[in-house]
Amino acid sequence: MTLDKLTINHFPRLDYAASEALNTLWTNLSFSGSNMKTFAITSCRPDEGKTFVVMNLARTIAGTGKKVLLIDADLRKSVIAGRYRVSSMSGEMWGLVHYLTGHCTIEQMLYDTNIPNLSLILAGHEVINSFALLDTPNFPGLLQQLAENYDVVLIDTPPVGTIIDAALIARHCDGTALVVKYNTVSRKELAEAKAQLEKVGSRVLGAVLNDVEPNAYGMKKYYKNYYKYSQPTDRINLPYMTKRRNRKKK
Repeated sequence: MTLDKLTINHFPRLDYAASEALNTLWTNLSFSGSNMKTFAITSCRPDEGKTFVVMNLARTIAGTGKKVLLIDADLRKSVIAGRYRVSSMSGEMWGLVHYLTGHCTIEQMLYDTNIPNLSLILAGHEVINSFALLDTPNFPGLLQQLAENYDVVLIDTPPVGTIIDAALIARHCDGTALVVKYNTVSRKELAEAKAQLEKVGSRVLGAVLNDVEPNAYGMKKYYKNYYKYSQPTDRINLPYMTKRRNRKKK
């Protein structure tokens, strides 16, 4: 690992209720099967809150003492470095694109952070043809090597409904969770996203329902442990893992 260190300068703490719901999400993920270490976090559309969920989930798991690695694999439209004001001591930050194009080593792009037990791989500079970088033996080989050194590996992917990258990434992970913004994504879109993921062999673990209105009809009947969290760039409810086999038809 590089001697340089990343600082996540903008990472607001969540309150007790929010923290408990994230604990619930992690519990559901950890109970999804034995030897599950690599998880892709995706969504159907942009702006459903997947990056918010994966960042706070990573911090939550790291807080339990587990060694966590978060990979920003949204190579076309990465937001982690900018939104969370990530900086390095040296001023230079290598990322996944640099590694996949042969411009740095694993050790150079792998950073400790100011969050105990949390390491981070940034996306690097944006690229247009990310498919060509991800659809090679280098990427699955990288994931396998990283999983040997961490308890949990979380991957922030692009939305599955916009480009093929999410499916390429998810097929090499132990499981995938879909972040779904309430009252925005249709059942058809969600079914298509699930089908696309399963078509490449990804195990879809369930959905994380976000941005639920407090007075949403019937929500208390189907979901619990949610709490509204708002900031200037996000308006997202607490994630709650909804397993597919427990979903009820309306």
